[in-house]
Amino acid sequence: MKKEVDVLISGSSERLCIFFVCIMAALYFFLFFAVAIDRYYSFTYFDWDLAVYDQIIWNLISGRGHSSLLGVNFLGHHAHFLAFPVAFIYKFFPHPLTLMFLQTLALAGAAFPLYYLGRRFLGCWWAVLVCLCYLLYHGVAYANLYEFHFTCFVPVILFSFLYFFVMHRYLPFLVTSCLALFCQENISLILVAFSFYAAILGRSLKWWLPLLLVGVAYFIFCVRILFPALNPDVIQFISIYSAWGRDYGEILKNLFTHPLDVYSYIVTPKKLSWLMFLLSPLSYIPFLSPFALFPVFPVFLQRLLSQRPQETMLQLHYSLEFIPFLFFCFILGLKNLFTWCYHPGRRFLLAGGVLFITLGSSLIMGPFVDICYSGFSIFNRRLNIKEKFLDQIPQDAAVVATFEFLPHLSKREKLYSFHSFFSGRYILSNKTYSITDKVDYGLINFDDPFMIGSFYTADAYKRVQCLLEEKQLRSVDVINNDVFFKREALRIKPLFEELSVPPHFKTPFLYKLEEVIELQGYDLARNGDFIDLSLYWAVLLETSDDLNMVFDFVNEAGVIVRRQQSPMCYRIFPTQAWHKDKWVVDHKYLLVPVSLRQKGFSLNIRFYKMSDRSMVGGPITLKVLEGG
Repeated sequence: MKKEVDVLISGSSERLCIFFVCIMAALYFFLFFAVAIDRYYSFTYFDWDLAVYDQIIWNLISGRGHSSLLGVNFLGHHAHFLAFPVAFIYKFFPHPLTLMFLQTLALAGAAFPLYYLGRRFLGCWWAVLVCLCYLLYHGVAYANLYEFHFTCFVPVILFSFLYFFVMHRYLPFLVTSCLALFCQENISLILVAFSFYAAILGRSLKWWLPLLLVGVAYFIFCVRILFPALNPDVIQFISIYSAWGRDYGEILKNLFTHPLDVYSYIVTPKKLSWLMFLLSPLSYIPFLSPFALFPVFPVFLQRLLSQRPQETMLQLHYSLEFIPFLFFCFILGLKNLFTWCYHPGRRFLLAGGVLFITLGSSLIMGPFVDICYSGFSIFNRRLNIKEKFLDQIPQDAAVVATFEFLPHLSKREKLYSFHSFFSGRYILSNKTYSITDKVDYGLINFDDPFMIGSFYTADAYKRVQCLLEEKQLRSVDVINNDVFFKREALRIKPLFEELSVPPHFKTPFLYKLEEVIELQGYDLARNGDFIDLSLYWAVLLETSDDLNMVFDFVNEAGVIVRRQQSPMCYRIFPTQAWHKDKWVVDHKYLLVPVSLRQKGFSLNIRFYKMSDRSMVGGPITLKVLEGG
């Protein structure tokens, strides 16, 4: 009778634990998918990954593998064979948010195989705690927020892979290993290393030999056959390891023959802090069972030996390959800890300590506070203006755009990245970026923060001028720094002018900046929710500085309502291109903040250099009257 009662209590406890995991996973899913919806409709996806993969999947449905954004076949970029089953689902729901839905569902769903893996070693209630740690883990949260990537399917697949391994379920073990390969080519390195791990544990040949042979063959197939065939030296991934050699053979030789150089390259404060950030939310408990981390050692080296700083940034998606094994080690570390801690009260204190550290690390290093603080912004009036631009672009038109607009334009064959054109190179390439096709429209934010932070060069304006001239793109509408271009448009909205004779303006205003340019006057008109502002500059001396402006909308109480950067002449004709003894007219079209629509306010203008972001000169204050 006692045995039957124990079984009944155990079954009830198990159902309750699964219920908690379902609730936690559901809360995670609804929070992060709500954020994804908000980011999409508020144009705050700042990179291009979501757009790239949405175009890839959309093309796959039509039988095309080429990506105009990447400039190559998508399988020449990464071996994302998982794109084919994803495309099947996408066909019924063709929208970028479908990808974000699947990504969020996969990351939330990974809690379930993790629960069963944890229950195998720790019991059901500790498995619930492990799942909570996973769902709060900052690496998972950041990866989910950072666009879309196929590696987001890695946790759910590899957690299942590990569960089937420890439970000796061979067929699903093989199936999940194949699915893991389809996520990305570097997962094959993990499977190869795992084969050695399984062999050392004493598993029979069938558990490790197929992984070893298939993993090695698959990796060689990808880097020696697939990528060279579909990527004719456009994207040069090997360039991020150029410090170690020119090809894979030379890189491997140098790594083995110069171990001290490898050590000094890896052991730097930034990279060590990255490792610390990966482990600190888990209270460093994985170190109590470090051998289980061996399978991800090749990918750790891949990240640590790279010259790209992004690969050791927690805020991106590059930690996803490690997460399954970090939590596997976490589970095994807790199991080892329990062998030294029999007392139930001490285990309770241990659980509280782990939970406290996880919550603290998530709040300090994770994005949860930012999500709650920033709220949702899809009702911002400025977003309606961006949507108005998008509505004017036909579905079959060829478009060049900055990153924030790309996800909204990605379901088309001919879509091009203005960022790549601005930098002059394809991503990870020394090949010149070019657009050979006709371009029908352009939608460009000339002060996109990512473009200015990562793609800016002093001569970029020359490429922009060539693009607009060669493709005959004319500005037809402008709001703030967003400019809408149309090919061969007859009615244009002027962005700037260069004059050889003194211009006429309504309001004289003398202001000399850096002794090289002088503001001689301006025209200002208030048209409903907008301000049309024309600034008239005389060029006293030619300069090598790229000078920019900052507009502050200041209410009658002296409070800055909105601050907005604004490049001179929209970075198409910056100050380093201005000619001595000429006059330049810079036309600005500014959207008035909602709180100032029915009021008078001041427009303060300050100036800074692009080279070092240092402020120059003093501020200018223009009065804007109510209604005009």
